[in-house]
Amino acid sequence: YFAEVLWKLFYQIPLNKKVLNYKKKATINLGLPRYEQAVYWYKKVIGLDPEDPCAWYGLGLSFEGLGRISEAVLAYSRAKDLQSFYEHGLLYRAGSYLINGTFDKTIELFKRYLDSYPDSPYSGYVNLQLGLIEERKGNLKRAIEYYQKAKGFDPGLRAVYNNLGNC
Repeated sequence: YFAEVLWKLFYQIPLNKKVLNYKKKATINLGLPRYEQAVYWYKKVIGLDPEDPCAWYGLGLSFEGLGRISEAVLAYSRAKDLQSFYEHGLLYRAGSYLINGTFDKTIELFKRYLDSYPDSPYSGYVNLQLGLIEERKGNLKRAIEYYQKAKGFDPGLRAVYNNLGNC
């Protein structure tokens, strides 16, 4: 999926054919997934065009796939600095921490996302995830608060009702 999204982003005008060739190789390796090779090719792109947000974002996804979270965070941040479209990097970064069980960092990133993008169509999903984390931590009152917020943003989010029933 990520490789498909990145491929669509290639319709930015590349610096030259070499950059485009490196981007293709990086995207193919990311999709296979051969993360080490993807890192190599994204770094080649960035070496030629350090202002390419797509390459920084792909580098972040590659580092995330390798479990190198701190490097992924830096790459996502650089992508977002270059082009605000990459706001979703915050969601992916938070998801990486969630998968690794680093709940405090996940909560921090999800809250930063909600503060930065209050009208985001993903606000329901983010509040649902925050509720799930609080429920895992045994903070049922906070979990219910997040589930209620999620329901307010997206009344059709069925997982919210299932989790409210568990609390």
